[in-house]
Amino acid sequence: MPKSSLSFETQRDIAEVAEVLIRLNNISQGRDLVWLLKQQRARDNFDAVALWLRNEVWKRQRNREDVDISTLSNALQTYLTKALMDLE
Repeated sequence: MPKSSLSFETQRDIAEVAEVLIRLNNISQGRDLVWLLKQQRARDNFDAVALWLRNEVWKRQRNREDVDISTLSNALQTYLTKALMDLE
């Protein structure tokens, strides 16, 4: 079964997918992910995830990789886990 690919045409598309990723990964409100995602210009966790998402989608589109919710959620989990391990 082929994977469905998301389409990102507006900032609202990014915001909606960022909200889904936040819910899927049980990310709370606050600023604790701002430094972990290395998004210092973000105001809160939502902004940090949205900025990370823009970068991730751009990278995946440039490399002609699939862009679906499952892949993005796994990529976010992997990124956060690696960032936490790098702190140790």
